[in-house]
Amino acid sequence: MAATSFMSEHTAELAVSRRFDQVLRREYRDVASIYFWLSREGGNLASAIHGADEFRAVALFPRRPKLRRPGDHEILLTVNDSLIAAANCLAQFDIPSVAACPLARSFWDMDDRLTCLFIAVDDSTTSAYRTDVSSGVTQPSNGLLLDDMDVLNFVRDRTELLAIEALTAAVRAIRNLPTATRWFGAGFLPAAYRPTMVLFR
Repeated sequence: MAATSFMSEHTAELAVSRRFDQVLRREYRDVASIYFWLSREGGNLASAIHGADEFRAVALFPRRPKLRRPGDHEILLTVNDSLIAAANCLAQFDIPSVAACPLARSFWDMDDRLTCLFIAVDDSTTSAYRTDVSSGVTQPSNGLLLDDMDVLNFVRDRTELLAIEALTAAVRAIRNLPTATRWFGAGFLPAAYRPTMVLFR
């Protein structure tokens, strides 16, 4: 039986954004997760409000937990080439990317005790990861950010201070990637191809 998911990327996004924000608040005073649209978060009013701000940013890509059957102890998540292409583009703007999956096997697992799997996305990222929730073991182990300090060290090492103009330029740059029509074209576009931008300072 092929692994499939019982939730959309939007549901996964709600869970992982909350958890990622909690981690960053251990070290940073201000944390804001935004869903970046050039006409709103990148628009003139947002620019006027935040024109003097400096902050760091991480692109958080929600990934759905996939199961083979109800009650299965093994959760699968995938990272496709489109995400790696976006991560490589964003890295040029000092915005690292993290794939984030809630280790949930039902809706009721997504409470304050939820564990999330965070993976640094770059050219070495594997296309599929499997986590046994009974043992906590994930294979393969490359790119895994296993605890809060791993996440904090990652963002500290890979981010630089940005202005709102740089963030807008980064989003414009990923619009020009070959897969841009999947992210920014007409019609409904899945959240898998639009990262949550997590800003912090």
